Amino acid sequence: MAISIKTSGVYEILNAANGKRYIGSARNCSNRWASHRMRLRRGDHHSKHLQFSWNKHGEDRFSFRVLLVCAVSDLIFYEQAAIDAMRPEYNKAQIAGSPLGVKHSPETRAKLSRLRKGNTFGRDYAAKISAALMGHQVSASTREKMRAAKIGKPSPRKGARHTLEARARMSQSLRGRVSPAAKRVVIGSSVYESAQAASAAIGVSATCLRAMLRGENRNRLGARYES
Repeated sequence: MAISIKTSGVYEILNAANGKRYIGSARNCSNRWASHRMRLRRGDHHSKHLQFSWNKHGEDRFSFRVLLVCAVSDLIFYEQAAIDAMRPEYNKAQIAGSPLGVKHSPETRAKLSRLRKGNTFGRDYAAKISAALMGHQVSASTREKMRAAKIGKPSPRKGARHTLEARARMSQSLRGRVSPAAKRVVIGSSVYESAQAASAAIGVSATCLRAMLRGENRNRLGARYES
C-alpha cells in the first residue's frame, strides 16, 4: 500500500541523474515537498548543493517519497537514523535538525542520545528502519555514475616519500601558524586567533567547538566568531 505524503514522517528527495539525495522530516510531508519545490524553483534553497543540481539536471529528474511514517515527537529520531544509514549528499549537515518548533519529550531525547553514542535498539526500531529502506534499489546505470564520480585523478606526488629531515622542516614551519581564512573566536572575555587555538586552550575538541559555532551542537560555551 502506498504511503500518503500528507502524513508526518521522514522523506527523501532523490536525483535520478546521479543517485544523490536529501533526507528530511516534517509534520506534513506533502506541504514540505511543496515548500522545497517553491524554494528550488525560486533559486534560494538552503542546500546550495541541491539547488545547484536542481538547476543543472532539471526539476523532472527529482522525485519525492516518504521513507517512514511516525509520530511528530519521533521525527528527529528517525530522521537521524535515516541520515546515518543513507549518508545523503545534499544535506548540509549530517545531524538532524528540527524546524518544527516543538519540544521533544525526555524519552525522545534519550533515544537521540543513545543513537549518537552508537548503541543499538530493540526489534521495533530495527523493523521500522528496515521498512524505511526496504525496496530502495539503485539502477546499474546510477551505480556506474556514482562509481565514476568517486574516481579521482591520482596526485602527481602520489607515492612520494619525504625524508625525516624534510618532514621535520615542514612541521617546524607550520607550527603555530594560523590559516589566513581562520576566524577569531570569542569565548567569554577571551579572544582566540582561531577555533583550533581556542580548542587547545579550553580543552574541547576542535570538531566539537566548530559544530557549536555553526549551530549544529548545543553551544554550552557561548562561543561565537568575532564580528
